[in-house]
Amino acid sequence: MLPRPLYLLVATCLFASVPPAQTTVIFLGADTAADKAIQTYLEGRYGKTNVTFQTTEPVGTVKASTILGFDVAVLSSTPSSARYRNILHDSSTPIVNLEEAVADNVPAGEFSVTTGRTKETELAAHALTIRAAHPITAGFAVNQKVTITTGAAEVWWSTGVQAAGAVSVATDDDTATNLFLTYVDVGGTLLNTQKAICRRVMFGLTDNSFNFFTADGKKLFGQAVDWAANGCCAQRNNYGTGFAGTRGIPTITTSGRPVFGSTINVTVSNSLGAATQGLLLVGQQPVSVPLLGGTLLVNPLFEAYVPVPINGFTFGVSIPDLSALCGVAPKSLLYYTQFLQLDRGATWGASFTPGLRLKFGK
Repeated sequence: MLPRPLYLLVATCLFASVPPAQTTVIFLGADTAADKAIQTYLEGRYGKTNVTFQTTEPVGTVKASTILGFDVAVLSSTPSSARYRNILHDSSTPIVNLEEAVADNVPAGEFSVTTGRTKETELAAHALTIRAAHPITAGFAVNQKVTITTGAAEVWWSTGVQAAGAVSVATDDDTATNLFLTYVDVGGTLLNTQKAICRRVMFGLTDNSFNFFTADGKKLFGQAVDWAANGCCAQRNNYGTGFAGTRGIPTITTSGRPVFGSTINVTVSNSLGAATQGLLLVGQQPVSVPLLGGTLLVNPLFEAYVPVPINGFTFGVSIPDLSALCGVAPKSLLYYTQFLQLDRGATWGASFTPGLRLKFGK
């Protein structure tokens, strides 16, 4: 048995009041007025506590892990394209990309959506023609002309060959070959012949454009972020910090992403170096509760006592096809887990793994 204080403290979290999960956004950008305007808009739409701003400076700040665990990432056009290239292109996090230089097919590490793009500045206003009915264009009619900017604003159009899986839902109002608002859904074929691991939207802003956006332009932008965030792509990532035992902080990892219809293995290491006992916690809400020197990271709906062999253990998780929940109840596909184990080398007799976030999906 786990120590009684540990069991009781964990048990109280089962009944903890945790607010409903909200859409979480990470915005990568720079300390500019233009990016602050985008950040303010995102905070107004999703709530300030649900939006994280991350600077891209200095070089090396942005890593593949930077955007993991968020429902959607928005990439500003302000930073150099080198801050994104060959770093985020194959992320399992949905992305709304504003940077034209990484929408292309070359060099390696770009989003492989188009072979070319063209910038254009209008002194009075930029207008689009809506070309397709889609959640991104909800509230607008096909063939409707929509003014998205006023003043001397710049946008970029997709003007080259597009990937087979790419769809542009709007065009320049006076040049139909200037494509705008281009998306690729999960599994869509890219120009490099690979399949998109998660939703991507190419939204043709440049550095200062958002300051000139109309209400309609902001509506299209917000709906693009909404659509990307509901992409139902399988994700996995560790979060939080564990608490060390005799041999350091124990780990909890998976063999792959939790894709519908697949089986993944979850592996937990042994921090003691001898056979011991542990407690597996699974829930649908993360928490951060100080506990016996460590931090409880899961509000548990399920708890199980598990023997821990000297070399740790692995168990398989078979994932059914729950695609009917995609876009309907996406938060029901999201689970959090953590493992606590008896370890006399830990300060209070128990070590903690970091949390493991699993989002079942395509």
